[in-house]
Amino acid sequence: MLRAGRGRYWCTPGGRASSYDAAGAEPDIQTTLKEPIISSLSTLSARRKVIAVAIAILSLSAVTAAARPARVPIGGGPPCYGPTCVGRDPNITDPLGFSCVNGGSGATDLVTVTWGNTYTLRWSDFCHANWVRAVDNNTDYYVETYDGHKEWGRGYYTFMVNGNELARLCYTAIDGNPSHYYCTGWY
Repeated sequence: MLRAGRGRYWCTPGGRASSYDAAGAEPDIQTTLKEPIISSLSTLSARRKVIAVAIAILSLSAVTAAARPARVPIGGGPPCYGPTCVGRDPNITDPLGFSCVNGGSGATDLVTVTWGNTYTLRWSDFCHANWVRAVDNNTDYYVETYDGHKEWGRGYYTFMVNGNELARLCYTAIDGNPSHYYCTGWY
């Protein structure tokens, strides 16, 4: 039997923990041991609560971050595309300065015709649009889509048409007769 002194815990031969108060009476073991155990559990419980709240916040942050769409860089795409390019200048630019003329792999010349003037039907893969470029602007010309939409020459080029449609370029003959229009095939 181990005895530490009055008011202190000791172990009886049966293995039961006990203590005596100053008057020599044995207090209830549960009352004696309850206080230190509960206070240590409350500290442990508070720590667990703090850890649980931190884990919950981090988990919600991860879920929220995963639910956000990916960032799209500003100016990463064309200034217009297909039908949204109709009637617009081919030199219109996105915020990074790319236009239907110089964006992507640049514009492609589909067909060039020389008949008193040189006309080129151009295609932009970047914008999916067509337009006509002229060397000089002394004759009438236009770009036409297969559905009949036309954009007339304004100086050295036409505004764009929907590049998802077949397109062709048309121009007046050098004889000056405005009713004599010649057109290329469909591209």
